[in-house]
Amino acid sequence: MRHELQRIQKETFYETAMFLSNYITTHDFLDFFQPYRNYPMKTKSLVFLLLFTLFSIRAYAADDRYEQVKFPRGASGTSIKSSIVGYQGVNYTLDAKAGQTMTVKLQSSNLSNYFNIYAPGKGPGDEAMVIGDINGNSYSGVLPSTGTYTIQVFLMRNAARRNEKASYTLDISVK
Repeated sequence: MRHELQRIQKETFYETAMFLSNYITTHDFLDFFQPYRNYPMKTKSLVFLLLFTLFSIRAYAADDRYEQVKFPRGASGTSIKSSIVGYQGVNYTLDAKAGQTMTVKLQSSNLSNYFNIYAPGKGPGDEAMVIGDINGNSYSGVLPSTGTYTIQVFLMRNAARRNEKASYTLDISVK
């Protein structure tokens, strides 16, 4: 399933890039901004920058690896030791029920290493229910729904573009 998701993400990125490339070569590029013709150039530039950023993020998301979290028999939590470099990311998936309490704590050798948590049916590229670089590297809360949750571990862009490494310990429990 994870390889299928990665393939779909890559295809989506390439299809979007090809559309923009074809549009730019077959149309006057300024036609793209026609709905914004009365807006200042600053606004037009911001729209273009946001679109470019969105497509760039999708390209990097395709390089993430997925791992299923399994708790030891009789345990309600586990500790995962791993590392990432540059734009690598790891998406840990685990099943949980509505009303359970999930606790996640990330200890890292790199201050730019964070995690996001996605509700069932969502993942990288969607809205996260917990954003680590805003909320910090620990979370504890009651889960709103039953299903497969995704915990994405990543390096912020400032560290990723310098190809920095982060060795981390991720503690996860569900009670």
